Amino acid sequence: MAGRNRESFNKRQLEKNRQEAQAAKRQRRQAAKSEDGADVEEPIDPDELLERFRLLNEAHSAGELDSEQFAIKEQEILIALGINADG
Repeated sequence: MAGRNRESFNKRQLEKNRQEAQAAKRQRRQAAKSEDGADVEEPIDPDELLERFRLLNEAHSAGELDSEQFAIKEQEILIALGINADG
């Protein structure tokens, strides 16, 4: 039982370290952007886009979005992911 708690603790620590590294990276990008005044394009987080896609599908299934709205938003997400939905 003690081994399981240690494993969970290690997983939480790894996740915390990953999040801290991402936050530091964001801060460095923002600092660089403000220093040179140029627009530095923020890289797109694929996990965030996939989550948006999941929520979009749920909204469409629940009838909150019609097919046309769904198709437009779906295309935007696919383009952001770098996927050519046209074939």
